[in-house]
Amino acid sequence: MKLNRSNAIGVYIFVKTILMTLEKFKIAIKDKTFRSSVGDFIYRFIPENTLQVNGNMANSVHYSIGGNDDEFIFNHNNLFGSEPYIIEVNTTNTGLFQLTLKTQFTNVLKDIWTQV
Repeated sequence: MKLNRSNAIGVYIFVKTILMTLEKFKIAIKDKTFRSSVGDFIYRFIPENTLQVNGNMANSVHYSIGGNDDEFIFNHNNLFGSEPYIIEVNTTNTGLFQLTLKTQFTNVLKDIWTQV
């Protein structure tokens, strides 16, 4: 279990990595909203394969999630640059999803999204 510090001072959230199939993950994130740990961004996965940014349909992109059941590859239509992200799925002690996003080729941690 990893220990991540939330944005609130002195509050810690225990995070546990979970395993699920690619198809279950796609279903699980549908219509879910996530807050970015970098900047003041809110992301919502809306059907079908649209990622809405900050509640504005004008700020949306089409995305795809592929890969296999061990590694989810998030193709974000150049919203975050040209390199796809690898998504690591975690769950918090409150039962919400937390997505760790790393670049696919350079393996650089880019962001952590927590379900709201």
